[in-house]
Amino acid sequence: MPCTALRSLPRFGLRGPVLAPRTPITSVSSITASSRFSHSPSLSSRPRLLALPLPPRITPIRCYAIAPISKPADLKEQTYRYAISAAFSGKGKRFMRDRNVYRFIPKETPTTHAEEQKRLQAFAGQDAFFVSRMRSDGAVAVGVADGVGGYDEAGINSADFSQGLCSEMSVAAKNTKDCSNPQMILSVGYKQVLHEDKVPGGASTASVGVLRPNGKLAAANLGDSGFIIVRHGKVVYASPAQTHYFNCPLQLSVIPKTIRAHIDKFGGSPYSDSPQDADVSTHDLQNGDVILFATDGIWDNLSHQDLLNIISEESNKAGVWQQGKEGTVPADDLASKVDEDLVASLVAKIVEVAKSRSHNTRIDGPFAKEVQRLYPGENYHGGKVDDICAVCAVVVQA
Repeated sequence: MPCTALRSLPRFGLRGPVLAPRTPITSVSSITASSRFSHSPSLSSRPRLLALPLPPRITPIRCYAIAPISKPADLKEQTYRYAISAAFSGKGKRFMRDRNVYRFIPKETPTTHAEEQKRLQAFAGQDAFFVSRMRSDGAVAVGVADGVGGYDEAGINSADFSQGLCSEMSVAAKNTKDCSNPQMILSVGYKQVLHEDKVPGGASTASVGVLRPNGKLAAANLGDSGFIIVRHGKVVYASPAQTHYFNCPLQLSVIPKTIRAHIDKFGGSPYSDSPQDADVSTHDLQNGDVILFATDGIWDNLSHQDLLNIISEESNKAGVWQQGKEGTVPADDLASKVDEDLVASLVAKIVEVAKSRSHNTRIDGPFAKEVQRLYPGENYHGGKVDDICAVCAVVVQA
């Protein structure tokens, strides 16, 4: 397949009739750059609505074995607030800071939050996000979703699904008392999308987190969207990506009738995973931590070192990090410096650089390096053009 075809290759949401046994996704024992996308020279000769049989198993990117995050002895006595903002840019659209950034202002009403987020989704392409204060205990729920582009061939825009899913998850988080954890938020949101029957079809990954006042982060990650935690100038955690095979992430879906009819006629079956398949984790956060939830438009174009460089530069520039005896630590006056505008500037910079790298044909991003490793004959270089969406939170001890 020519390089240009690989650059715009959609991810798969459907599968062919021959399938290998599925095994759980687990973390590997070494830090390696591995893949979440698949490509085969025979793609063009296959039925366009059916994905390929499973190739040999490939370890998904961002599956790391990372030392447990240390827990402060007095964590239970501490309370935290979170400064949260989001940035996004649809494929084929310019990134503009004045309209492609969202600031979560806690004092605003839930209705205002929902309306503003819905208005901004139009600029995110098939990606989507939400930020919502929860009803249960004053926690904040955040999440990103990435519509699977493989449905485009069937005339289905997965933006309807990803945006609908985020909208329903936001409603579930703020209105449903029983939605106390991210996996439950994901499950209720997905069930509501299916129940309302407003989305004709499509599929999406999802990465959802709940940030609690006691400094706990609970997360549920389904597919190849994900999150990282940055502390003291280091990436201390990276969520594992979940894939069926290269370029086919785990996904929630609504299978349209036309595709079901096609499958009945030609065989095969659709990929439609469950919220119960999500990778669930819990983390103890610390003052000054930076948490970044993002779709693969970030991960395919920026390495963890790239992200760390951006976060470090912006944090040092704003004076929220300082050098102590043990290295990089939060500034003593961190609480007075961190607000939604600062975080908006940080996440906008991350999306801006990812956008630039996605169109750069000279700097090889993580996706390009994976293609080179797995398919050296492709001579693939540069970034990968895609929709980009990220939600960033900075932890501040109250």
